[in-house]
Amino acid sequence: MASKVTALKSGPVTNPIKVIIKEPNFQTAKVKIVGTAPYMQNAFSSANRDAMLAKQQAGSAAGRTRRAKPPKDFEKVYEGSIHYSQEGWIGIPATALRNAMIEACRLTEIDMTRAKMCVFVVADGLDRNNLEPLIKVDGTPKMHIERVKIGMNQTDLAARAVFAQWSATFRITWDADVFQAQDVINLLARAGRQVGIGAGRPLSKTSAGRGMGTWSVQGLIDTA
Repeated sequence: MASKVTALKSGPVTNPIKVIIKEPNFQTAKVKIVGTAPYMQNAFSSANRDAMLAKQQAGSAAGRTRRAKPPKDFEKVYEGSIHYSQEGWIGIPATALRNAMIEACRLTEIDMTRAKMCVFVVADGLDRNNLEPLIKVDGTPKMHIERVKIGMNQTDLAARAVFAQWSATFRITWDADVFQAQDVINLLARAGRQVGIGAGRPLSKTSAGRGMGTWSVQGLIDTA
């Protein structure tokens, strides 16, 4: 028995469904954090990027001939580890602070995906090498040379910039329909205590961390 198909007639909708989407309700606060442990920067320098680019452009033939390593310029390596802005000041990647807050959501009932969509760190400028958003850091870096692991069985000496004393004042913006201001401040505090930023931070991807790059929240300066 053949089925009977009835075509829908086109025409105006008599009872349209109204969908009301609220406009974004974002709030902004200026906060200050103070380092509770040294902060070690580890930027991917333009020199390393250029060397990697040249090697990949040369292709597989480049690996057939072993060349003697030139003397290492530790001062140049040290400078390359610093995040310099286009204006010349030194900064912290805004994404590092934001990612730390998102990681801290694991310790709360806040969904990490919701935090990604709702919490942002406002940049003060851009990295002069890769245009990465930066916020200004207050402190004086010094060269620190230490052994680092390369792969599974190799080690090397690396020169990095370390801030023994540091602080930063920056703005955070969030969706006020999802988070309260105190929730955001508490999340930033957890990130500073349990996640950290930079090399050797507690939640390091390559080790158990050395307790570096941690901070405390000095307070909420103002809201807008």
